[in-house]
Amino acid sequence: MNARLTSADRFDLPPDEAKVCLFSPADLGTRQLIRMGPRMSVASEITGHDHRFVLNAPLKIDVAYDEEGSVCTSHKVLPVSGYGASLKEALEDFDVMFEVQWEALVACDQANLAPSGLRARNAFLAVVKEAERLIVNR
Repeated sequence: MNARLTSADRFDLPPDEAKVCLFSPADLGTRQLIRMGPRMSVASEITGHDHRFVLNAPLKIDVAYDEEGSVCTSHKVLPVSGYGASLKEALEDFDVMFEVQWEALVACDQANLAPSGLRARNAFLAVVKEAERLIVNR
């Protein structure tokens, strides 16, 4: 099943310049989207390499495309962003960077954080309900 995504949604164009694009949710792997557009919501769980994060509520992620079609995903409050050649790659990178920032800001000694780091740490703690360490065989 394809979701209709207009170029106005994808590139923030005025509605009169919008062209309809077909976007297949299968292109996004296992991530369940709630709403498509320049700002989208994701399922209430993020999985990195070593952690699974259960979130208190669905996380809204901003999606931007450059002229070459590369994709950037970011969050307005959390210091997390991801990049990729496709939306799937950018979302996967976002998940990994979420985990990296969690390790740097939450799984560390608070005494080593600057005031901005403490604010970011508190933002993560407000978003994450549970962080589960995964057993990874490498």
